[in-house]
Amino acid sequence: MVPLPVAGLMSDKRVHLVAGEVEAEGLPFIRPLCLEYPDDPVVLDIDDEYLFGSDILVAPVFDDSMDSQKRRIYLPEGTWYDFFTDEKIEGPVFIEREVSIKDMPVFVREGAVVPRVVVSEETRWTDDLQNQPWTVHV
Repeated sequence: MVPLPVAGLMSDKRVHLVAGEVEAEGLPFIRPLCLEYPDDPVVLDIDDEYLFGSDILVAPVFDDSMDSQKRRIYLPEGTWYDFFTDEKIEGPVFIEREVSIKDMPVFVREGAVVPRVVVSEETRWTDDLQNQPWTVHV
C-alpha cells in the first residue's frame, strides 16, 4: 500500500501505462530529464527534477518544513500542465513556485493520458480507492 498523497498521482492505472512503455522501450520508470531531452543543454545541469515515464515531470521539495519556499523549476520544450491546477505553460522555460513539503510540483506533458481519482481527506491508502470512480485526464 502506498501512503497518500502519492496515490492520487501514481495510481495503479498510471503505473501500468508506464510499465508498458518500460517494457517496450527498455527505459526506466524514473528518468533524468536528459534521457528524454538529449538535445536540450539546460537539462544536463538539472539534478533536482525527474520524469515519471515520459509525460510526468516531478520537482520534489527537499525541505521538510511546512513553511512555503520558492522553488525554481525547468520545463523542457513542449506544452505542460500543472497537475493540480491545469495551468498551461509553454516550455522551454524556468518558472518559480511557492511550495512546501505538502505541495510537490508536478507537471504533465500535453497529450498524456493520466487516470485520476478524487482523493478525500478520509483516504489513507490506495486500497481505499478501489471502488471509487476514475476519470481519464488527457
